[in-house]
Formats: sequence, structure tokens, C-alpha cells
Amino acid sequence: MDKDNSSSPDGVISEMKELKDLIQNCGEAPIISIKSNLIIKCINTSEEIQVPELSEFLTKADLVEAKSSCFKNSELSSLLNSNVAQRLVASFPDKPKLTDFIPKEGVRFEPTGPSSAKNRLRGSLEFFDNCKLRYETSSPRISFEIKTGLAFMPDPKALWKDVPCPDDLVFSKENNVSDYIRASFGKTVIGASRRGRSHAHAGKPRDDDFAIGKNMGPWTLMAVCDGAGSAQYSRKGSEIACRLLADICRQEISDEKCPLTNITSDISEPSESRQNEIKDEFCRFLAKAVSRIIQATEKEALAVQADIGDFATTLLFSLVRKTGNGYLILSFSVGDGAITVFSRYADRFRLMNHEDYGDFAGETRFISSLDLDDIQSLRKRIGIHFCSDFDALMLMTDGITEPKFETVSELEKWTGWNKLWTDLTQSGEDHINLNDEPEVNARKLIGWMNFWVPGCYDDRTIVIMY
Repeated sequence: MDKDNSSSPDGVISEMKELKDLIQNCGEAPIISIKSNLIIKCINTSEEIQVPELSEFLTKADLVEAKSSCFKNSELSSLLNSNVAQRLVASFPDKPKLTDFIPKEGVRFEPTGPSSAKNRLRGSLEFFDNCKLRYETSSPRISFEIKTGLAFMPDPKALWKDVPCPDDLVFSKENNVSDYIRASFGKTVIGASRRGRSHAHAGKPRDDDFAIGKNMGPWTLMAVCDGAGSAQYSRKGSEIACRLLADICRQEISDEKCPLTNITSDISEPSESRQNEIKDEFCRFLAKAVSRIIQATEKEALAVQADIGDFATTLLFSLVRKTGNGYLILSFSVGDGAITVFSRYADRFRLMNHEDYGDFAGETRFISSLDLDDIQSLRKRIGIHFCSDFDALMLMTDGITEPKFETVSELEKWTGWNKLWTDLTQSGEDHINLNDEPEVNARKLIGWMNFWVPGCYDDRTIVIMY
């Protein structure tokens, strides 16, 4: 059964069909040798191979599901150091039993035994051609041998370092922070921000920031900012936006005489005309607030002889108050990320912002790019929502939305948000317990945000009201 075309996906599929037929038709336990590039990692192909026939065969032979993928030795070697390479281990399911491995040079075979739950091979970062993996299955009782190209790859998580930021860093920032409050109307707010793996690996600071507003009269503020990775002082830009916004809200809207606070003091489901009045007042407040944030950022940029673009940051925030027989939620957004009102048992949610792209693919918008004289443009960034109650109001940067929602359209489906809420409240040791103290849950968010999704290594920030 040695076939020259076995390095191609079609060749592998063909061989697996023949192997399945042999196993089904054999009487006693034969020795079967096939040439394949499956098992652990596929070396000689340029694409990932998905082999349904293999999965079917594995099921019949008491094996677990397997798949293969391709990688380049040079790419992987550049990431490794000797300490990681020495620890590389490949584990095999205990069914079927891996009974032997050839060649012996460079690889240590650890068969299943009293102190080992699984068959394991230990080796360094090398390719091994013409290896033989010998198996025995239990039902049906079959012995077979697979010839293959074998390569060891480390757990990608083990490659990431956690390098401290330089001591003399301008605008230094803590790697991970959390905060919490109890709102004046009984809801709880928790928030956290975590330095991303890419920043930790390079010894760079966290660019994200967040704010939870306290002492704002009937209002509670929730804000998240994502500093632009390409802007050298964006970590300070996000900090200025969050801190100053909180100060402005305390100064401007905590008093019942404030127009925005007064006009929303006692309403039930607002009519369209009333919503427009609220939007107008909110828009006037926004123009002043954003103007002050930009002025403060310009002042900071001047102090370090930099451009305001070096402080570029997104801004998403919500103001919430209890009014009438429900809750009024106002929102404003510049840039990517998400603001969502979620009700689990009512199967309802409200996405209060939309992805905000720049002029080119992959770009987003930043506060400094806003035209504050364009009132209609500002109004389009405003969200207004009235509801009798909700399970959670969530604000998050794209460090969370990108790994948790595969496409932009997924952000607009209740199922995606229900999955996220389940992940937050029911999965893993770092899930939040709604009955725990807010301080405990806020700290747990830092651990929860350490979830692993390949290719998603950005800073992560989330604020939740529940």
C-alpha cells in the first residue's frame, strides 16, 4: 500500500479508505503498513487536511478524532529557545495502544503504564522521516503500523513571555487592573483591563483603559478605551479619555438642574420626539466633553513634543440611570468594540453601537479624528435605550469581541451574546458568581480575560453592570 501520491490530500483519503476496508474485512490481527503524512503534524503539504474517512475509521477502531496541519520548521525555530524545545511532548490516546515507535534516535517513547495515563513521545524540535508508529486496537483486535513523517511542536502558550515594562517608561501603567462600584439604583458594576500577550511578550505596556463613574448623582458611567497600537503614547491617550470623562460627568450631570439630568428625571418609554430631545441634550454634553478631552490630550502631547495622533484612542461609554418604571441607557462610541444590553431569559439584547471603520481596511476611528462641529455625525454615534430591566450591560474593547465573535454579523445575534454571558458566569474557575462580592468578581475578570484564542493577543478590557 505504499503510494507515491500519499503526500496529497486525495492520496491520504484514498489510503484511509483502503485501510478501513482491510480492517473491516480482516479475520485475524494483520500487520498493516501504509505510507501517510498524518499523525501529529503533516509535513509535506501546503494546506490543512480534513479527512472525514479518517474520523470514521478512528471511531470504528476505538480511536479519537484526529486532524493534521502544516507548519514550517524555520518559522517555529525562530520562536523557540532550548528550554522549551527540551520539554516537547506528544501525547496519544490510550486507545488504540501505541506499542512501539521507530526510530529510537532523538525520541523517547513512554508506553502506557501504571504511572502513565497516556502513550507519550518526548523529543526536540526536529523532523523525523519514515517513522513507524505501531498500534494495537481492542475491538476489533487489530495490530497495524503507520509510516509517517513526524514533527514535534510545543504548546504555543509556552512560547509567550511575560516581560516587565522598562522602569524608565514614560506614562507607565499597571499591567492588570480592576475596579467595582454599587450603583445608586442597586445594580453592581465591575470592570477590568489586562495587558495582552503580544505586549507582555515584547515588554510593552497596556494601551487599554476603563472608567467606572462614582458620585454622579442619579447616573452611573461605564467607559472603555483602546489605545491605538501604532501610536507610541496611546496608553496615555486612553487614560486621559477615561479619567477626564469621569471628572466631566461628575461636574456636569450629577446635579438635577443639569438639562440632561432634568429632561430624563421621570420618564417611562420615551416617545420619538422625547428621544430626540434627549439626544439633542446628550449631543451638547458630548461636544463639550470630547472637546475638553482633545484639549487635554493636545496639552499632554505638547509637553513631550509629540503629535496628538501619538495619543490616539477609541472611546465607548454609557450613562445609566433609573427613571420612571425602568432604566434609561445612553451610549456614545468612537472606534471598534461593543456596547450591549443583554437579557438572557427574555432572549433579548440590544447592540448599541456598530463597528466604526476608518478610511482603509483594518483601520478604526479615534477621538482625535472627530469633527465636533458636525452635529449630525455626532448624533449617529449616540444610542438610546429604555427597558424595564436587564441582566447585563456590557462594554468591551475589540480584544474581547474579536476572539469571542468570529464575524461582525455574530455581534448582532443573541446566541453569540448568550454564549459569552455563559462563558463569563458559568465556565472555568475564573467565572464570575453574581452572588459574590463585587471586588471578588472584578478580580476574577482579570483571570477570565486570560483565555486562549490563537491569533488574538491584544489587550482586553471589559466593564459589566448587572
